[in-house]
Amino acid sequence: MTFTELTKWYLDLESRKGLSSYDRLMDCLDQFNEVLGDRVINTIKPVDLENYQAKRKEEGRADATVDMEIRIVKTMIKRAFDNGLVGSETIRAFNRVKKLLKRNANARNRVLRKDEINALISLLPLHTRAILFIAIHTGMRKTKSCL
Repeated sequence: MTFTELTKWYLDLESRKGLSSYDRLMDCLDQFNEVLGDRVINTIKPVDLENYQAKRKEEGRADATVDMEIRIVKTMIKRAFDNGLVGSETIRAFNRVKKLLKRNANARNRVLRKDEINALISLLPLHTRAILFIAIHTGMRKTKSCL
């Protein structure tokens, strides 16, 4: 079975058709099919997937986008395995691919200074100041010092 044939099978599943993200799912799989669509599934190796990642990066795609595409393909491969369409060596190849985006790479790690908090509070309408105050002092936002 080629990757394109597997994609058709996967997209025809009723559980996939009902997804609100179905169009995005199709787009991701179409991108993957442009590169590896004619390949027989069990011939796809981790190096092929790493080359796919590099190609998408060269095209200007963000790490998170490329990781999402790989994640969608992994989900399809796992579903195919559960239904006896692919073997365990295929799953192994997909599981060996590392994410491009490191854990918490997009996480913000900045703490507002006391003067910034005071400036922010002074700009807010009276009815919203209490909300910010509670957020700051209850751990909803991490600060270096209290007001």
